[in-house]
Amino acid sequence: MHESKPLNGSIGEISFVTECKMEFSCSLKNIDEVKNIIKRIHPYEEPVINSIPFLN
Repeated sequence: MHESKPLNGSIGEISFVTECKMEFSCSLKNIDEVKNIIKRIHPYEEPVINSIPFLN
């Protein structure tokens, strides 16, 4: 039995969709909260999140 719940398409079928990339900045002290918000609202089960620290 599959546990998947596809946003688009059906289980076992290849689905093609348009995606966009979002970039923004936040302070390091807020990074965990920002990641949790993204995971809560993102439609994918495993969203790709890249955190890149900037040195001043």
